[in-house]
Amino acid sequence: MTESKIFIVDDHPLVREGLKSKIDNQPGLSVCGESGDADEAFRRICREQPDLALIDLALHEASGLYLIHRIHARFPDMKLIAISMHEESIYGSQAHNAGAMGYINKQEISD
Repeated sequence: MTESKIFIVDDHPLVREGLKSKIDNQPGLSVCGESGDADEAFRRICREQPDLALIDLALHEASGLYLIHRIHARFPDMKLIAISMHEESIYGSQAHNAGAMGYINKQEISD
């Protein structure tokens, strides 16, 4: 079975570490990279070409929506998931319009 490569973009190192731990413990999934910076993330995603990118909408220096739009324009078939602490009703449709296929609220409880 081929592992699916996932790239994490979040400006909080602890969030990236938590997501990486959860993902790497799932069979068939592995984190191929992570970044807290939108420009660095774009460069590394271009290089790594992951199967999926998890992208926080609130990055310090740039909008996650803009990053999603930029990646989707370059790699229209890449799966992009927006992650945010804000309610989906506020940013869900904007994320979808930018190219995200889904939205995860960071406050959701996971098992």
